[in-house]
Amino acid sequence: MDPSSLLRMLGGLAVVLAILSGALWMVRRFDLRLPGRAISSIDRRLELIETLPIDGRRMIALVRRDGHEHLMLIAPEGHLIIENAITKDATDIAAEEERALARAEAAVRREEQREARAAAAAEAVESFSILVDRARQRTAPAAAAFTSALEHAARSIASARSGTAPVAATAADATVDPTGASPAPRTEPAAAAPSTDAMQPPVPLPGGTRTRRATAVETPQETDVA
Repeated sequence: MDPSSLLRMLGGLAVVLAILSGALWMVRRFDLRLPGRAISSIDRRLELIETLPIDGRRMIALVRRDGHEHLMLIAPEGHLIIENAITKDATDIAAEEERALARAEAAVRREEQREARAAAAAEAVESFSILVDRARQRTAPAAAAFTSALEHAARSIASARSGTAPVAATAADATVDPTGASPAPRTEPAAAAPSTDAMQPPVPLPGGTRTRRATAVETPQETDVA
């Protein structure tokens, strides 16, 4: 099956499901009467209260008609009326009260469990916050040292780009004078002036290949007087 055929099939299925959903919404919204539903839900006299499966083929159903309840057995071999025109007596009223009390107790237990879960979640969040604060306190010195190293590396890179010597960050730089006076600026030693010998070009020697550098001041040569 090619992808185009698969897409067309999925699109058709989506359209059919959308049409069925719209039809069901219209039936429920406008209370339309379908075949087998002669009256509206407000005027309905029959109501299925409860069903209890016995096995795969038999079940017991409780049906109400105009306030009267009927208990019947539904089976493939035939239907049997177990109890007809059931009316509520003191036993039924007591059973209903017991069921209502059980529902109330179950609701209270669910509320207690919900509150316990909320308290446990709040305690877990508080414990996690405490652990995070402790971790921050333990890692604060390392973070400060790492930040200082990054700043020093940034200063070194900036100094290298500008052509000046970087200033090393020491513990003395980080100390603060208790009196509040600002520390004196540090001065770098001046670079030595280049030698004049290195600035003079080499001078060739007569009668040889070796050369010597001319000095700034030539010493006078002594001559013998005959």
